[in-house]
Amino acid sequence: RALAKSPPGPDLPRVSPAATAERRMINVEVDKTSDEVLGVEVRNKDGTALAIEVVSGGLIAVWNRDHPEAVVEPGDCIVEVNHASGQVEDLLAACKKTEVLRMVVLKGGAAPNEATP
Repeated sequence: RALAKSPPGPDLPRVSPAATAERRMINVEVDKTSDEVLGVEVRNKDGTALAIEVVSGGLIAVWNRDHPEAVVEPGDCIVEVNHASGQVEDLLAACKKTEVLRMVVLKGGAAPNEATP
C-alpha cells in the first residue's frame, strides 16, 4: 500500500511536485514492508539511474492514483532510493528491500524509446 505523502526527512532533498522546470524531481514514498511489488520495469540509464519503461501496477500504480500531481510514468528515472544513489546496482538493491522506500524520481529523465546501452 502507498503511504500518505509526507514531508521529506531532514536529509532527503525537499522537491516540490509543483515545480515548473521541465525536468523536475519528485519524492515518492511507498511502503514495501509487506513485500508487495513496485510494479515497474526499469533499465540501466548510464549506470547511474533506473529508467522506467513500464508501470504495471503494484505500489507505484497505487502511488499514481493517490498522487496525481506527482505521477511516476515511463520516461522518468529513479535517481535515489533510501539515500542510495550514483550506481544502478545500489538502486536495484535498495528497491528489493522489504521496507519503506523513499525515492527521488527525475521526471522526463529518459525518453521511453531511448536506446539501451
